[in-house]
Amino acid sequence: MKRYFVVAGDIRQVTGGYRYDARMVEALRRSGRPVEVIELAGTFPGASGESADALDSALARCKDDACVILDGLVSGGLPQVLVRHAGRLRLVALIHHPLADEVGLDAELAARYRETERQALAAVARVVVSSPFTARRLADVYGVLESAIDVVEPGVDPVAGLESLGSRKHAPPSILCVATLVPRKGHEVLVQALSQLLDLDWSCDCVGDAQRDPACTRAVLGEIARHGLGDRVRLRGILAPEALEHAYAHARLFVLPSWYEGYGMVVAEALQHGLPVVSTTGGALAQTLPPQTGIAVLPGDASGLAVAMRRVLTDPVLCESLSAGARTAAASLPNWEMAGMRFVAALDRVGPCVGGEAAYFASAWLALREPVDHRSRAHDLAVLLSDHLQRRTDLAAAPQAGGSPGICEEAVGTRPLTPTLVDLGAGDGSNMRYLSDRLPQPLHWRLLDHDARLLSAVRGGRAGDVVDCEVRDLAVLSASMLAGADVVTASALLDLVSADWLKALCEVCASAQTAVLMALSIDGRVRFSDDDPMDASVGAWVAQDQQRDKGLGPALGAMAPVTLAKALEAMGYDVSVRPSDWHLDRGDADLGRALIDGWRIAAQRRSPSSEKAIAAWAARRIDALVRGELSLTVGHVDVLGLPARARIRS
Repeated sequence: MKRYFVVAGDIRQVTGGYRYDARMVEALRRSGRPVEVIELAGTFPGASGESADALDSALARCKDDACVILDGLVSGGLPQVLVRHAGRLRLVALIHHPLADEVGLDAELAARYRETERQALAAVARVVVSSPFTARRLADVYGVLESAIDVVEPGVDPVAGLESLGSRKHAPPSILCVATLVPRKGHEVLVQALSQLLDLDWSCDCVGDAQRDPACTRAVLGEIARHGLGDRVRLRGILAPEALEHAYAHARLFVLPSWYEGYGMVVAEALQHGLPVVSTTGGALAQTLPPQTGIAVLPGDASGLAVAMRRVLTDPVLCESLSAGARTAAASLPNWEMAGMRFVAALDRVGPCVGGEAAYFASAWLALREPVDHRSRAHDLAVLLSDHLQRRTDLAAAPQAGGSPGICEEAVGTRPLTPTLVDLGAGDGSNMRYLSDRLPQPLHWRLLDHDARLLSAVRGGRAGDVVDCEVRDLAVLSASMLAGADVVTASALLDLVSADWLKALCEVCASAQTAVLMALSIDGRVRFSDDDPMDASVGAWVAQDQQRDKGLGPALGAMAPVTLAKALEAMGYDVSVRPSDWHLDRGDADLGRALIDGWRIAAQRRSPSSEKAIAAWAARRIDALVRGELSLTVGHVDVLGLPARARIRS
């Protein structure tokens, strides 16, 4: 199996995340698993056209069924790109910390990162994180299944000839901070804390890239100058490995004032060198730093940081005790070989890509379309269905209250008071989320889908409703599958099924006098706000492709809604048909991009000789949509069928 490791820029960058990535590449190659490193141009994280194109092009050239490891900086902001390729690639997200947890983001950008990364994580086959803390964050905040997450903590290198602190007689005592100069690392807080230690003898070396965020570096230099610490605090930039090792070997105290860390590799390295550590409790640091090895303060607490450093610098007994604790803790840390073996094992657990149509319905695609689905639906059909269910509940309750049912017993019989709705191809529950607040309470939902992972992500059930998720193969429809249903419903499913499948559904529903609501079925209409010479040809190829077998027989495609309506009418149903068109513009650019790209794939499948022309068409249409110069309407239809015999007799 082919493997790729995708990172933003040069993998040789000297940060904890890039060092981790490089070590995992080494581990794969050492284990006999060749891997190609792909270094992307563009600005990451972000959703710029350049970045999206770079990632899209990189994934497009990856061989089918390859395992592709994506650093979180690359994947988190571009879920729509992942969705396009999730069907043919084994995508693995490597998350050092969630994008939205970066310090200095405004509320709007943080919220956007949370949503895009949630969608991106839903599109991958597996997730690797560098700490248990990050694993919990992804499970609690981003809805990632714990079973889909592997924790692979970083390793440490052995240190030869480690001196005890007592033998390090260098004067003045050296304080070491190893961290890239970015706001999250808290250098300004460190300088403010050091300004409270002017009565002590010390020097401080800040090692780390000072070019990544020039504004941050200027701010730190400004703080150093403001407190008159220019002769005691040095920004040393990136050091060669030998020089960094020398800095660790000659330090008396290690300090990391970060606001947040996904793990804190440099803390583990400081412990490996037997150094007492003063750090914060930001993010995973509370777990990374064992209590017997250092002192932890709240992030941003300059005074607390100063007090902690003063204690270590002025109390030799405490200093030696923490150093001994560091050496003891270091003995239990994994080395890089062990970490690499765990990473390789995690990748070996990545199953084959789901392929074809299944990827089209990945959680990320469902999340992209849900807001448009909900605003587009025929809301009056939900009202009609609500009235029907309320009548059904009232009539079912009448015999229990001692009254006369006054209805056809065949229709209601002895059904329970709580209506049961069976949602076919339920995915992660979008149809339920739309209908719940529009239907009478309480309800019993049975969500059926072949994809256990999608069902495990179901959320948003209304309080008081019962929601049961069932993994079912919908290819063979049976009466037992729909037993007890008062309503059979689905969203964006009908155009995928065959005529025989649809006939079987109608027969089962009619025999039980079950209501039917099928939403958002395509009807073949697509209108762009302007014309392109390729529109008609692409549309014809897409229509042909929509009728191929997607696992439920030769698909009806755009003929599905009219076929359903006629079948239900022939069986005595009252049928209502309403448009539920998508109207997409610049505000829906992510969905539009994914949709048009899906059409591109379908058209190229039907006309391989036109591949380049179709690709150029898709690029033109996507570019115009993103720039706000194009809008489009995609025709959909909602169909509601109510069993006529369930009416109250006059």
